[in-house]
Amino acid sequence: MILFLLGLLFFYGLFIGSFLNVVIDRLPRNEGIVCGNSHCEYCGHTLVWYDLVPLLSYLFLAGKCRYCKKFIGFRYPIIECTTGILFAIVGGAFTGIPSLVLMLAIASCLCVLFFIDLFDGILPDSVLVVLSGFAIVQKLFLAEHIIFFLLVGFLTGIGFLALFLLTRKKGIGFGDVKYAFVMGFLLGFPSIIPALYIAFLTGATVALILVVGGKKKLKSSIPFGPFLVLGTFVNLLWGQQLWVLFQKIVGI
Repeated sequence: MILFLLGLLFFYGLFIGSFLNVVIDRLPRNEGIVCGNSHCEYCGHTLVWYDLVPLLSYLFLAGKCRYCKKFIGFRYPIIECTTGILFAIVGGAFTGIPSLVLMLAIASCLCVLFFIDLFDGILPDSVLVVLSGFAIVQKLFLAEHIIFFLLVGFLTGIGFLALFLLTRKKGIGFGDVKYAFVMGFLLGFPSIIPALYIAFLTGATVALILVVGGKKKLKSSIPFGPFLVLGTFVNLLWGQQLWVLFQKIVGI
C-alpha cells in the first residue's frame, strides 16, 4: 500500500514537473506562464497534448521534436523525473494530508529555484514570494512561533548580506541574500545550521571538482542557489536528525 502511494506521488510529480518545466523555461524570459501554447523552441510549431505527456512523449519521440526532428535536450525529462522523485521522498516523510500538500508545494518552489539558478543564474523574486507565502501558511498550520522563525530568517539574511558586501558581490549574488532570509524563515534554529553546512560543503566540493576537471577557472562564478536549495530541502525533511549528526561532527 505504501509503495503504491509513493508510486502515485511519483507519477503525480511527473505531471507537476511538466508544468514546472514551463515555469523554469519562461519565467527568466518574462514570458506568460498560464497564457500561451507550448511550442517547439526551434521550429515554433504548437505542441498538441500527446506531445506533452510527461516522460513518455520524450521517450517515444527519442528526445526529438515531432515536427522538425531537432533534439530538445535532457532538461525536460530530468526536471520531470526530479519532481517525481521529490514528491515520492516527501510522501515517505510526511503522512498528514495538510502537511503533505504544503510540503509538496514548497518542494515544487524549491525545484523551480534550483533549476532556474542552475540554468540562468537567478533566483526570481516572484518564486521567493510564493515560497514565503507557503512558509507562512506552514508556520500557522503547525502553530509555531512565527516571530522566532522571522528572527532566524533576518539573522541569516544579514549574514549573507555581510558576505555579499565583503566579497564585493563576487562571492554570492543578491538573490542568494534574499533566499537566505526565506531559508532561515523556513527552517528556523537549529535546522538552519546543518542546512548551511551542507550548502557550503557541497558548493565547495562541486566547485573544486569543476576547477580540477578543467570545466571552470578558479575565478569563475558558480551559482550557489542550487546548493542552498539542497540544504533547505534535506533539512526540511530530516532537520532534527542532521542537527544531532552535526553536533557529533563538530564536537558540540
